[in-house]
Amino acid sequence: FPWVQGLHILLDYLIDQEEDRLGQDLNFCSFYSNELVLTKRLSMFYVKAMQSVSALPQQAFHRLIIRGLLSIYLSDEKVFRQKDVRQVARILLRIGGPHTLFFYLHCRAYRFLKKKSLIKISVRTVFLHYWGISAQFLAVHLFLNGKIFFESLKINVFFLLFALACKL
Repeated sequence: FPWVQGLHILLDYLIDQEEDRLGQDLNFCSFYSNELVLTKRLSMFYVKAMQSVSALPQQAFHRLIIRGLLSIYLSDEKVFRQKDVRQVARILLRIGGPHTLFFYLHCRAYRFLKKKSLIKISVRTVFLHYWGISAQFLAVHLFLNGKIFFESLKINVFFLLFALACKL
């Protein structure tokens, strides 16, 4: 799945542009002639990634994962420190549609709560098969205001994306 992997790596490079410039590190996004071309290419990668999972079983689930990639990366604090990246992010979120925006808002809320030390989520169990993604249960510990809540729940895409966000 080169389009999905390409989107993933380009999103990572997108949010790391400032620190890569400061560290004089290679960043593939810097090879695009301007922000408009970069935005068009990232949009193309998103569209091609969505098309590439269309023939897979459980295509809706795979599309949610791709939307989740946008949500997780674009909700990172690094985006808000870079004006040009914020502009690209807004366009990509629009292209991603309402599902992407839904997950994006949840990722932003999670990052805010984590920053304020109000919430801490640790993933105990996630069973995944590469692109066959068969997850049985996700165990989540929530530490909220000193109280521990433990819940073992049947997998649900929202919690899976939350778990992925915790790992970034």
